[in-house]
Amino acid sequence: NGSSTRARTPEAMRTQGRVHSFSAWQTDMNAPSRLYQKLLGASWTDLDVALRRLHDSGETVRAVGVFRVRDGNNRLARALARLARLPATGEAVDVRLQVTAREGGEEWRRTFAGRPLVSAQSNRGAGLLVERMGNVEMRFRLEAVGGALNYQTVGAALRLGSLRVPLPYRLSPRVTAWEKAVDDTNQIHVSVDVTVPLLGRLIAYDGIL
Repeated sequence: NGSSTRARTPEAMRTQGRVHSFSAWQTDMNAPSRLYQKLLGASWTDLDVALRRLHDSGETVRAVGVFRVRDGNNRLARALARLARLPATGEAVDVRLQVTAREGGEEWRRTFAGRPLVSAQSNRGAGLLVERMGNVEMRFRLEAVGGALNYQTVGAALRLGSLRVPLPYRLSPRVTAWEKAVDDTNQIHVSVDVTVPLLGRLIAYDGIL
């Protein structure tokens, strides 16, 4: 059920992940963007095979899994998350991911229990990954560590048409995120934690694709 949030044990979640493992379908072929390979440069080959397959496919990549989603730790943060239509909290939320190569980058379409969370990723120079979600633009430096991929927040801005307004540190979302392969399987463990200095945690989610 796409809206199920019933409790499941960690082992059950791992079993769910094995049943619905990450897979690149052989349909919907596109020219590969090579976005992550360009950004990582020589450290690209340090990533585990499952991560390279996810981030360097000329196919439309689809994956499903079960994630734990946590909301903000105060009323204001939770209200802001609802205003931004971020995923609702749950211990076992059904997640679907579709990554499609686009001109100049990639589209990442996620759904949490049917609620969409869509962003566009690109390389705007300086070796940084630029991710835009609505009017918010985040910039990340990518780092391959022990086969895993870490995302380090560099800055945030508001985009109003062609106008880019950098956000001051106290108002800037900070994302702590990583992806790593699960043992020698074709699965990927994902963890994302979004905080704002003045508010604390806005949202956090983790699970296996």
